[in-house]
Amino acid sequence: MTWGQYRFQLQTGAPDVSVDLLDGWLNARYEQVLEATNWLDTQIEDPLTTVEAYSSTTDTITTTAGQPIVTGVGTAWTREVQEGRRIYRPGDSMFYTITEVLDPTHLVLDRPYNAHGTDPPGTVYPGLPYVIFQHLYKLPDDLRMIVSVLDPRNNLPLEYFNKTRLDDVAGKRTTIGEPGAYARAESIRWQGMTVSQIEFYPPPAHARTYTLVYLRAAIGFDGESTDTSPLPFVSSTVLLTGVRSDIATYMAGQHPEKAGAYLNQAKAYAIEYGIELAKIVRQEHQERRRPARIRMADRFTRHRLARSDRNRNNFWSRQ
Repeated sequence: MTWGQYRFQLQTGAPDVSVDLLDGWLNARYEQVLEATNWLDTQIEDPLTTVEAYSSTTDTITTTAGQPIVTGVGTAWTREVQEGRRIYRPGDSMFYTITEVLDPTHLVLDRPYNAHGTDPPGTVYPGLPYVIFQHLYKLPDDLRMIVSVLDPRNNLPLEYFNKTRLDDVAGKRTTIGEPGAYARAESIRWQGMTVSQIEFYPPPAHARTYTLVYLRAAIGFDGESTDTSPLPFVSSTVLLTGVRSDIATYMAGQHPEKAGAYLNQAKAYAIEYGIELAKIVRQEHQERRRPARIRMADRFTRHRLARSDRNRNNFWSRQ
């Protein structure tokens, strides 16, 4: 059924209830179903490619305590590559964000450089090696929950940390390497939208493509796209009975003189909804336990066809 058909059926049975209420209840019940378990149909695998960190070799930087401007010698910085990434010099106790690249040899930090915090403002640190890296990466727009992040070197999942624990374990993140863990980072506002991010730790030293396994947030009914449908595993029974329970509860409040009858209806529909939801969840779990059919590689089975052809030819040659 399409969202438009759901709305039509519900509106036919409750003509006095506004369309906005029906649409809201449909979306709320749909969300309840999606959150009932980790549905296989909502699980997505998406490549997530990290950026190779840059460790200086012949080029150097000069920084000044209390100043946000960094001067490069032998550098070729560009806005497209360096802007928005992080920078530190070996020995620093923290990293900085590059907010602007003024020209190939000058960039601006997100705050004044303070080295170890012990030297007076104006102290100059000339000719130092440096590292530029990226440890935060944008997540897909339809992501609801991360299931795992698979390491491309062994296809095993990275360890998950929440942000608080990662801060306790990782400190200031001034060492790059092979990521062994990840965390959900704070969302940011970008071009008027909220963007979710993931953080790798240690910050990646190499460009590698990780496999992001996640549950997508299915798009609900926006009130206009009436020809679209819920995901196929969501039965019409579970949505209709759920919303009809909501309708009956609403009508009980609108008609106190009939509240008892409406509340009994609401209870009956709620029971039917719970039974149907448990049924489709059980079907989902049974599907997961079903053993996969093993298909042998062609190199192990191609001889069977040749042997079959020989036997058939031998048979006809004897006739």
